[in-house]
Amino acid sequence: MANFLLIILVSISSFVVAVNSLRAGNCYEYGTLPIEIRSLSLSPRTINIPGISSLHFDLVVRDNVGNDETPLKARVSMARLVTIGVGWLSYTYELSIPCLDMGDGFHIGSCEYDNVCALVSRFNNVTNNVHCSEADYYGFPCDCPVPASRYRTGNKRPIRVDMSQGIDQLPSAISSILEGEYIMVIEIRKAINDVFADLLGCFELSFDIAMP
Repeated sequence: MANFLLIILVSISSFVVAVNSLRAGNCYEYGTLPIEIRSLSLSPRTINIPGISSLHFDLVVRDNVGNDETPLKARVSMARLVTIGVGWLSYTYELSIPCLDMGDGFHIGSCEYDNVCALVSRFNNVTNNVHCSEADYYGFPCDCPVPASRYRTGNKRPIRVDMSQGIDQLPSAISSILEGEYIMVIEIRKAINDVFADLLGCFELSFDIAMP
């Protein structure tokens, strides 16, 4: 689960120069779910690409997931906040970002993932398992299944994330128009549907993308 969030963060970072002010939390309107983020942060505040960033997180998994009984699927909704007008006449709306193919089976934008565990395995292969030694150090699995437990960096050193590895860049024509404020909702589910009983976790991320 931690590696799936890492895939999302690296995917965002792979086609921009800087990601500012990352904010993360749970979709609290759903109440307590089996998978919950207690905290998630990246430093430095402005993450330069390429570069090394530090990841801190505190994640609670209340049920065993990612096995034959509880497969992991995901629905990601990503939108850019666009403001038109000036002052009290201004209006901000959400411009949905379509699912964009980044190559090697990875995507960014509003996408559905039918098999999160297969995506994590592919990510580990593409990055030569560079994050698995970090996972072992903190006692959380690098791959599926994910046992019920609390996974956190705590007082240990932060996870080092090489933001330049693993995923091809998007064309410059696309990246040149990406500057702005974004919101993202990540639903971890047993099935891709709108049935509440199949919802395992729901996370909200917001961040600013800055260009040179």
